[in-house]
Amino acid sequence: MQRNFVHLLAATALTTSLSVLATGALADSDLVPDTGSLAAGGQIGAVNQGDEASGPAVLTIVCSKNGGGGCAEAAGMAAYENPAYPNAVTVNIPGLPPGGSFDHGLAFWGDLDWDPGTYTLSVLVDAGNAVDEGNELNNNAAVMKTQLMSSVGTPVPNGPGNLTQTPAQEDGADVVQAGVIVAGLPDIIPTTLGFVLKSGPLKWGSSMTIGNAAMADATMQGPQHNLCSFSPAAYRTFNKGAFAAGPFVTKVYRDNTLVHTHNVPGGLASKDFIDWHQFGIQLHEGQNMIKVVFDANKQVSESDEKNGYWIRVNVQIDCNGDGKVGIGGFKAPDKQPQPGTVLKLKSTSP
Repeated sequence: MQRNFVHLLAATALTTSLSVLATGALADSDLVPDTGSLAAGGQIGAVNQGDEASGPAVLTIVCSKNGGGGCAEAAGMAAYENPAYPNAVTVNIPGLPPGGSFDHGLAFWGDLDWDPGTYTLSVLVDAGNAVDEGNELNNNAAVMKTQLMSSVGTPVPNGPGNLTQTPAQEDGADVVQAGVIVAGLPDIIPTTLGFVLKSGPLKWGSSMTIGNAAMADATMQGPQHNLCSFSPAAYRTFNKGAFAAGPFVTKVYRDNTLVHTHNVPGGLASKDFIDWHQFGIQLHEGQNMIKVVFDANKQVSESDEKNGYWIRVNVQIDCNGDGKVGIGGFKAPDKQPQPGTVLKLKSTSP
């Protein structure tokens, strides 16, 4: 067998595992792929989002280079060969309980030598149809991987005509950070579709309320057992600049707490995008501000350094299990005097 990812299945549509957003009752196991860290770090996984345990399954990864040509090869790929699935990398998924997940780091990933270009990594969980699932239509996902050339263009010299700079603030300290405006450079931004949290997308700068407890994957999470877990959360990344961007990191904050880091070691070509990057997030009761800061470590010189984007989420769910719903992360008393209320004291006179 050729030790490369080739011959993308033509029938596989460019979809994402956002199909977990589909409605409908689940009366069986339901395996979906987890591809959030595949293109960036070679991490692949699966989640059983059904109501019953799943049996063992096989996950396959097939690669094709957009525009023609082959994919990267490495000797370590031999350990992932399976004659039943030719021209694919295979990963054995163990049985998973309801809500259970499995993650695997591809051992050969660091040895792959990618030629410049854009690749599609097509993932299929339960490739052999061994698991009886309540939903057989959400087993596919496709991930775009872009490999840049080593040279990204001629640096623009500093000068009064092309450089305006103000001191940068601390990483993550504010939603909109001080800007650097430079002509002819990359510019990393999210797409205008916005941020996905369970449903959506939600437009950047807007707010939403979650009042249905069924939308939470779990409650009483976190070190203090006072958070609700939600998945998927997702955003897309776009380089609208005229030049390619080198490696960068995107960080997600809940208020001022770092909750997720997305490494993009391969950078991003000009006018190219990274499709929905998905992850789980934990929120407290009441108002939460989710901030996404692109190129948070300022590794890339950009034409516009305003890289912070946000949404607000009001969680009206009992996350800490005390039977009450908090306001702004704190518990409201059972009764509160309204503005203008005159409090009458009971007389103690006989």
